[in-house]
Amino acid sequence: MLFPGCKRFFFGNSIDLGEYSDARHGPNVIRGVHQWMTEVKFPKAMGWPEDKRFEGADYPVVACNFQSVCALWISDPELVQDIFGSKNALIDKHHDGRLWFSHIIGKSFIYSNNDELWKEKR
Repeated sequence: MLFPGCKRFFFGNSIDLGEYSDARHGPNVIRGVHQWMTEVKFPKAMGWPEDKRFEGADYPVVACNFQSVCALWISDPELVQDIFGSKNALIDKHHDGRLWFSHIIGKSFIYSNNDELWKEKR
């Protein structure tokens, strides 16, 4: 499933972030752009009634585009298990995770690169 607006050249879903700016300061504050996109933008863009909500089970993989940086939102547990279990050698942890959680995990090997040292400690 492509998130509505994903195919817009270069900017993709980044254009939607102007609306999120208003949601961050309005009476019904929604913290986090991804949460806002699934709770507000996606249902509105799909033309759903106000009481219908985004359910990950209905859309196990959703593709977004933020200025040509593609993101996949994966909510299928079997697919997540496959990616992080049997295919984990093909991917590495995102460097932002290390920045976000460094104050909690310190220099833990949890967010270290998938290299030989990580494999030994694992």
